[in-house]
Amino acid sequence: CCGLPSGSVPFFGFCGIPNDWFIKARGHEMERCGPLKTLDTAYQTNFKCLGQGPYTGAVYSFRERKRNTAAVAEKCTTPDLLILEDRKKYSLVSIGNSQLDELVAPVSNSTTAADIPEAFKAFEKVE
Repeated sequence: CCGLPSGSVPFFGFCGIPNDWFIKARGHEMERCGPLKTLDTAYQTNFKCLGQGPYTGAVYSFRERKRNTAAVAEKCTTPDLLILEDRKKYSLVSIGNSQLDELVAPVSNSTTAADIPEAFKAFEKVE
């Protein structure tokens, strides 16, 4: 769950959802990822907005279903863009799988460009 350290927001948006994903989007209230306030689903859309806040945290997960063994052979969808809290963007398109693995650990708790390892600053996307 992505929880706010303090305060709340009136809505949470989930963007960049692949159209063939069926996800459950959940909004939480009170302390960070406290009690569930809203549960909604998204399918065949690339965006889901949870209104009716205030929210202190949100998370999405995949709808429960039996695993499709044919899907195992399908190509995995990897992220192509990292956007930090300070709105700095990093292109992940040209990063190989091993570099992506190296980036995930230190960046998983990063919120600003200052937290990004120097080796990955070359991937910053300037608009």
